[in-house]
Amino acid sequence: NFSDIFKKIKPNELFVPHFSDVHSDHKIVSEVISTKFTTFTPAEPPPSDVPILYVPGDYQGWNPGEAPNVFDYNNDGIYRGYIYFPEGGTFEFKFTSDPDWEHTNYGLGASEFELDTDPSAGNLSVPGPGGYWLEIDINALTWSYDGTENWGVIGEWLDWSVDIDMEFDPIEQYLHVTVENIPAQDNQRFKYRANDDWVVNLGANDPDDGFLVQGGADIPIPDGGTITFILDFTTEIPSYRIFEN
Repeated sequence: NFSDIFKKIKPNELFVPHFSDVHSDHKIVSEVISTKFTTFTPAEPPPSDVPILYVPGDYQGWNPGEAPNVFDYNNDGIYRGYIYFPEGGTFEFKFTSDPDWEHTNYGLGASEFELDTDPSAGNLSVPGPGGYWLEIDINALTWSYDGTENWGVIGEWLDWSVDIDMEFDPIEQYLHVTVENIPAQDNQRFKYRANDDWVVNLGANDPDDGFLVQGGADIPIPDGGTITFILDFTTEIPSYRIFEN
């Protein structure tokens, strides 16, 4: 009786009945399989009209067309973004206005944090490997960087004491990690934190809208299993996505 079957449906559960043919005019309904699913609306990517600069460098083959970006969300000439420099190489880079070397390029000026648009200007650099918040002011022709931030995931199944390091995808420009065998339990939660420390930690907004705030709420993991965690700094406010694999 289908009315009896659908009475059993609970929120966030999908019931899939199985059928087997006995006669052409007769069907038998087998036991019902229950499959949980989770709906989540990720934060929107940057609008196409947000001004951007490209950050080509030794770390990615000096290719502006495939370089990560920094963003000017306030449209005030100040760009900011998270760039990861892997180990090896010189950690040198420049900013470019376009995905090529034929337009405005920003290189080393008269001092370490001054910029020069002369095509022959020297390269900028950071001290070593890791993730940096870069800021460039094209009005004042200055730039700066914040201290290194290497991000990880920490959670209930790790006793909130050990981080799982994330990797930076320079094309998609987000941090990600896939974690297997996360136990399914009612209080399974996680957060993102930098440098294996609680000084900088990101949790859910209230209400949870896919954006993250410093010291925000623990983020629930619906069903455990194998989960891909994404931390995205290309949105105006840091955002996250999680996927069950």
